[in-house]
Order: sequence, then C-alpha cells, then structure tokens
Amino acid sequence: MRTSEKARTALVIGNGSAGQRHARVLTQKGLAVSIVSRRPAPGTFTSIAEAVSSIQPGYVVVGTETADHARVLAELAACGCNAKILVEKPLFGACDDTALTGFDDLHVGYPLRMHSGLRRLREELAGQTLVSAQIYCGQYLPDWRPGRDYRDTYSGDRAKGGGVLHDLSHELDYALWLFGGCSELEAIGGTHGGLGIKADDSWAILAAFERCPMASLQINYLFRPLRRDCVVVTTEHSYVLDFRSHTLIRDGVCIDEDDVAGDALTHRLHQSALDGTGALPAADEAGQVDALIKRIESKGRRP
Repeated sequence: MRTSEKARTALVIGNGSAGQRHARVLTQKGLAVSIVSRRPAPGTFTSIAEAVSSIQPGYVVVGTETADHARVLAELAACGCNAKILVEKPLFGACDDTALTGFDDLHVGYPLRMHSGLRRLREELAGQTLVSAQIYCGQYLPDWRPGRDYRDTYSGDRAKGGGVLHDLSHELDYALWLFGGCSELEAIGGTHGGLGIKADDSWAILAAFERCPMASLQINYLFRPLRRDCVVVTTEHSYVLDFRSHTLIRDGVCIDEDDVAGDALTHRLHQSALDGTGALPAADEAGQVDALIKRIESKGRRP
C-alpha cells in the first residue's frame, strides 16, 4: 500500500451500515480504524473533535446520512483536520461550498467508477461518435437492509437526504463521467410505488449530454429483485454493461467480466482514495451530480 504511516490511521464517522462496511474494509486493509458514532459503544468516540485530537487521523471517511455531511465537514474543518477525506455519495443533500473550505484532498465515494466494465466502456467510447444511451437502475427498497424497517431508514426520508435520486446517484455520476455535461433535460418522478416512505421512489429522465445527444435514465426503489444496466449505441458499436452479471458486451461478444464478490469495489474505492490515483470525483466534480439532482427535481417532482 503506497500510503504514509499517518494515512494508516483512519477515522470513520458514522456507524450505520455504510460506516460499518468502511470500517471493516479499512481494517482488512491493515489500517488502524477508529469510529465516531452517536451511539456510545466501547472503542468508539462520540465527538469528532475528541477523535481528531486523540488519533490525528491521516484518512477520514464520512459515512453519515447525506443531510449530515455539511455539519460533519464543518466540524472537521474547525478541528484543523488536514487528512485525506472520503465522503459517502452524494456529496450533499444541499450544496454548500463553504463546508469544503480548508480541505485539499477530498473525494466522494462512487464505487461504480472502480468497476472494470464501466472503466473499459469509458475507454471504448473515447473517440467514437455516440448516438444514444439507456441507463436503468431499480432495486426494491424493502430488500436493502434485512432486519430493519425500510421506512425508518434515511433512504425513506427526504429530510435526511434520502430518496432514490440521492441513493442511486451512482447512475448520474457515471452518466456525467461517460458523456460529459448535461445540456438538455426533462424529467418526471416522485413517490408512486406505495412503499409508505417520505421520499421520491422513482424517476424517468430524458437528457442530452455533451457527447451523447439522446439518453434516458430510469431510477427507482421498486424493481424486484435488482436491475442495473447501461446500453450505449455509437456509430461503430453497440454496448451492454450489466452490473448484475458484471459483464460488458460489445456487438454481442463479452469483452470484460469483473469479479466484484463481497466488498471488492469498496476495497478498490479506498485504495484509489489512499493512493491518490484520481479515479474518484473531487468535490467540484461531485458537485455537478448534486446540481444535476436539483435540475431533475425542479423539472417534474410529483407527490
């Protein structure tokens, strides 16, 4: 691991499912991991300031609810923390550039960027003329966290930064990564699936990007059990990237197959952040996803 001794000391802020996954992976990678949690427990801190002062981390992971990211970053800045920082996606439920003041090495955790099929697709598309794209991501929210009432999780509460556009913003991030900025946009969505949640559960988006003149995106909490794929047509080839089978098909022939068993993508995510390879979006790039979310919501949110 090409990291300094200081960077081997990690602090994970948040001890929900995301925070626990990050702590587990970082421990497996040989880092000394401490946790900040609102729920007191042996070996955890309840104060960000106390944790930073005590362990002086070289690497900090913000794994709290989206709506809490700005507060956490403000506290880290107030502590004078100059560590590498990885923030769970999306960056903010509400953009606040002032919360980023003082951080020189901050990235946002979009693990699909670590998927070899997506990276190969991006390489393949370079230099080609794109015609159209179809992106679909649907997963049934009640199946996400076994043993917990999904209505009590942040996903089901817009006030906590939940809602399908935030939860599944991976698709928005990689659309921008593959196709460039969004120039035209129409959208309609809202809460339609009868799940009893206080957040959007489905969106249909039609957009034009710098490199792709026609793109449709369907994102929902409703598809059972899971569908996640991307279809791209160029003047030279047709591609199907299936995130369930982890295969990239070009003109009917598989050209990439990834092994992402267990926490593989999370391992790659942290390695990229620790090595500073530039694969993950920095704050300004991740802010484009937040801005796109706002544009989508302004177009056609329905109760």
